[in-house]
Amino acid sequence: MAAPDAQDQGRHRPAGDDSLASTTATRTPRYRVAAQRRTDRGTRQQPNPLKKLASTARLAALTACSVLLFGCGGGSSSGTSDTLVFGRGSDSVGLDPALETDGESFKVCDNLYETLVTYAPGSTQVIPQLAHSWSVDEAGLEWTFHLRTDVSFHDGTPFNAEAMLFSLGRQFFPDHPFHKLAAGSYQYWKDMGMDDMIADMTAPNDSTFVIQLATPNAPFLSNLGMNFCAAVSPTAVRKHGADYFKHPVGTGPFRFVEWLKDERIILARNDTYWGTAPQIGRLVFRAIQDPSVRYLELRTGSLDGMDNLSPEFLDELRADDQIKLLTQPGMNIGYLAMNMEKPPFDDVRVRMAVNHAVNKQSLVDNFYGGLAEAAKNPIPPMMWSYNDDIEPYAYDPDRARQLRAMGQDVIGLS
Repeated sequence: MAAPDAQDQGRHRPAGDDSLASTTATRTPRYRVAAQRRTDRGTRQQPNPLKKLASTARLAALTACSVLLFGCGGGSSSGTSDTLVFGRGSDSVGLDPALETDGESFKVCDNLYETLVTYAPGSTQVIPQLAHSWSVDEAGLEWTFHLRTDVSFHDGTPFNAEAMLFSLGRQFFPDHPFHKLAAGSYQYWKDMGMDDMIADMTAPNDSTFVIQLATPNAPFLSNLGMNFCAAVSPTAVRKHGADYFKHPVGTGPFRFVEWLKDERIILARNDTYWGTAPQIGRLVFRAIQDPSVRYLELRTGSLDGMDNLSPEFLDELRADDQIKLLTQPGMNIGYLAMNMEKPPFDDVRVRMAVNHAVNKQSLVDNFYGGLAEAAKNPIPPMMWSYNDDIEPYAYDPDRARQLRAMGQDVIGLS
């Protein structure tokens, strides 16, 4: 099996009804509420620096929408025509895609890194990215990815199969020299079942990367489009070690410039990007915790865009022709979980009572400002495994009381 380089050789060996049920989901396709100030310079084409700035809500009863706001003034808030300043609720935790689990880190990482495959805009359809094509054998076990040969990392390191093996191998192989950066606990990798799913990885040549599965797996290819499977510069990881999360180097349309913790992260256009070049030169992520302050700064021109707008401002901004409201279906489901192994939720009648007791439409209208919809199940509609045939529980307090009376008592359900 190939190794990322000579010093890493000799290590690539792989490590050898639920108890939780959710209430009626309110599929919160969070539509991105983003505000954006209108400018004469316009926004960039592909790749869109904000394409994945999804605000994620969790409530298996609601599918929220991501809402982005963009101002429409005469110029950039930074005073520089090619700079976009975006306000968000908090700072990133880190910028190593294999380690991060928070949305604010993903927003930045999406502009720095790329994966073998990605998703078509507005869908979960898998399309090529760092791999221009791929194939799988008849058994569904051996996946062969044919890589682009015109890609380099921001530090000049060539992107090739060895770099991809290094990037995924540090999460998979226990004896990888950088597996210990996370003490082997790469959360997304583990949670997605990648250790059990994958049997081996190899790099037969510079432009071919092969993954051998232990068993056929339907979501495997889609998993490879997620942040945790991004390609990272082996040179940068070796240089910075445990501090790599503060010195990110990917292949994406923007490169890292500066991070002032809890204030701002600055990215600059990657002038050697293999794909369509961004139309903006700098992308600034400002951390502004109070949504009211973010909204005020958008209105006054200090920000070009923001997300996570409080619903109380929706009517006001919809009436403002200087603010552009962008919404799109989100991927996250808000939910209320019930442990089916413990009373009272080990009684199906109690679980049914809770489902009938939740007024999902009221949550949609009053909590999400109408930017959500009631979910039928815990899978968002754009996912391949979504089942539209499931009948949702109706809001029926009387039926909830009847079921509760037949089952165990539930505090607060009356």
